[in-house]
Amino acid sequence: MQDFIVLDTEGKEFLRELAILDRHGNELYNVFVQEALSNTDTWRAKPLLTVLEEFFALARGKQVVCHYADHDREVLQQACQQAGILWEQLDFVCTYNLAKQEYPDINGHSLEYLCKHLDLHWDKRAYNRDVAHTARYDTQFTYLLYRKLKSEQLKQQLHGKPNPFGDSRVDNPFEYHVDMPKVYEHEFSRFTTILEEIKRDPNHQSKGALVIGEAGNGKTHLIMRLAHEVLKNNRLLFIRQPNHPETVIHHIYCRILESFMETVPNSEYSQLEFLLAHSFSRIVLEHFAKASVTASNKHELLLKRIDEDHLSIYKVLGKEGSDQYRNNWKFIEKHTTEWWTNQYGFSNYGCDVIKGLIKFCSYTEASKRDLVRKWLAGQEVDEDELKNIGLSNWSESMDREEFALQAIRVFSKLSIEDQPLIIVFDQLESLRDHENLLRSFGAALKQLFTEVSNSLIIVTLFPDRWKHFQHFFDSSITDRIAQNQIYLNRPSERELTEILAAKAVPYQIDIEELLMPEEVENIVKQNSIRAVLNVAADYYRLKADSVPLPVHARTFEERVLSDLQKLRDEIDKLKRTQKFVADPETTSTADVQILKYLEQQKTLLAARYTNSIISDGDDLGKLLFLVKAWNQFKAFKIDYLHLSKRALPEHLMLVFPKQEGCPEVKRLVGFLHAEGTSFTSRLKNLNELVVSYPQILFAIFRDARQPEIMGKVGKQEIDRFRNYDDSNRFITLKEEPRLLFEALYKTVVDIQNRDYNADLQTVFVSFFAANPEHWFSRFVT
Repeated sequence: MQDFIVLDTEGKEFLRELAILDRHGNELYNVFVQEALSNTDTWRAKPLLTVLEEFFALARGKQVVCHYADHDREVLQQACQQAGILWEQLDFVCTYNLAKQEYPDINGHSLEYLCKHLDLHWDKRAYNRDVAHTARYDTQFTYLLYRKLKSEQLKQQLHGKPNPFGDSRVDNPFEYHVDMPKVYEHEFSRFTTILEEIKRDPNHQSKGALVIGEAGNGKTHLIMRLAHEVLKNNRLLFIRQPNHPETVIHHIYCRILESFMETVPNSEYSQLEFLLAHSFSRIVLEHFAKASVTASNKHELLLKRIDEDHLSIYKVLGKEGSDQYRNNWKFIEKHTTEWWTNQYGFSNYGCDVIKGLIKFCSYTEASKRDLVRKWLAGQEVDEDELKNIGLSNWSESMDREEFALQAIRVFSKLSIEDQPLIIVFDQLESLRDHENLLRSFGAALKQLFTEVSNSLIIVTLFPDRWKHFQHFFDSSITDRIAQNQIYLNRPSERELTEILAAKAVPYQIDIEELLMPEEVENIVKQNSIRAVLNVAADYYRLKADSVPLPVHARTFEERVLSDLQKLRDEIDKLKRTQKFVADPETTSTADVQILKYLEQQKTLLAARYTNSIISDGDDLGKLLFLVKAWNQFKAFKIDYLHLSKRALPEHLMLVFPKQEGCPEVKRLVGFLHAEGTSFTSRLKNLNELVVSYPQILFAIFRDARQPEIMGKVGKQEIDRFRNYDDSNRFITLKEEPRLLFEALYKTVVDIQNRDYNADLQTVFVSFFAANPEHWFSRFVT
């Protein structure tokens, strides 16, 4: 917004009084003209020439806002003639004319009428004609009128545009948000330096980097910048906090696989396709270069093409399904597996994973790639489907943690033929409250640093969480994590202002038109980037939709009323904790905001629904995490069932104590996404427990994305489970209830990670009230 002053003159034939306010509404100038006064002893009186010279000094380069601007201009021009000086051309803005355009149908456009019509108050006082027509008084109300008119114009300009500050958080680095490269420029350069060091290290040893910053100061945003800057060369693998202490490494591996499926910007290929194209091509090319073996004529052209462009490996091998295509991929598989066995031997799962990766590359059909990806995740796949992709099932007794570690190791070894991996652990703050999980996570990190090479392993933490890590873990873990330390301090107010401006640019919004300087000053005083954007979003809602700003400074009476309302809300929450009935008349603002946040999380999760990897252990971990959080407000015991050493579905059991008139209640929920014999044997074992524990209510969930159980024995066990007791449920977990469950989990994690500010109990109560028939609501209430 162009700088402006607000001016009013008093006098007709001769300038008698002049007052000026700045764009903040502060008084700049307020004088009488000595020549127009009978008593020249007034301390605010100055000679006309001095008044005019000082006026022009204040007005040059600014808009001059007046009501009836033609009148004020004429008075000032006449004063210049009387003082014998030249008139300077100035940019006048007339609030009278602006008001006629904005409010053409009202009865008048005088300053008095407009101020009363628009209910304008200066210092809590309405316009009073008895004290009007002094320059200072009229200038104050002209200022209020101008601000009101500008806000109405701005509201029209903003109509239909999204809030540029409404999305204040980067949820994962594969999103794109407006970035300011100058902010944390030095800190970012540390990443690229460390990556270059790893690349040049002949031993390809992994290095750690600890990113420390308070909540909302851009840790994940910095990782997003890293992803968008280096993804063309490096592979970035993003891992949120694990949730099950016994499956931490498998959780890490599944999130790695999901990250590998992300598309490289400005490309048609995923991260995994980039890694495999580069590594497989170089392995084959180096084989022939080192062995001094001449390739056959049919392979010589192939080698030439992939040497020129590694990604052409997906296009030059022939038509899928043809003999040429199969033979070319066998050629690549032969030399790649030879390379692996020569370098790393036959031990563990390495060769099998290499073969699975080659199968993934060789298929273009999405359904076959999905099967290979499921197989790569260590999951059992239906035998008939396996025949279509040429792979064999893993052993049911396979140690999935060891398998996952070795699979990650395979990716790291392949990356030596490509570029260093970037493995990022983010949103870990709530681990502090889960000691067993934190201990398992520390052990997993130690194994990764030992077994996984050629990787930059980044951990992001709050300062206080890092101190907790240092007390909880020994130096064998903390020294590796903090090998390189990067601190993200709050940016300067100038940088924060530039961030606001940059966020507004894509929506063609000028920050100076949107916000007054004093508003910007208030916004950038917040203690984090996220807080700055949140307050800016509040101002945008005020300007665009007339939504009042949140009130921070209240009178005593207002505080009493607010406290009474909070007490009512608490009483209402206690009532709904018992009943969980959604009542529109008692739904509080907090409930509405929480349900809106849950819906936002559900929408984000829906975008990734088809690409997420399903895991019994991961689902149980999420359920356990939520149950423990709710256990703070509801009395019950968490337990498990056992059947010697035989495998059961991943499950937990809640035991609700006796209450007056109600017996003890036991409910078991489990997840069984496996296929084939693994599915059948686990459900068969559980059925033995169903018979032994008739007092327990059983519910087993199977994800809708998993294939239907078609085997005769498997179907029989499902029927046996269902038929033993009408209360037992074998439930297909469909998309909508799955997303609601995931959204609740994400919301609770966000609260514990300080990414979302809400009362935890209110979150649960709001969820139960809005979703009383959801399986989680029925399980824990």
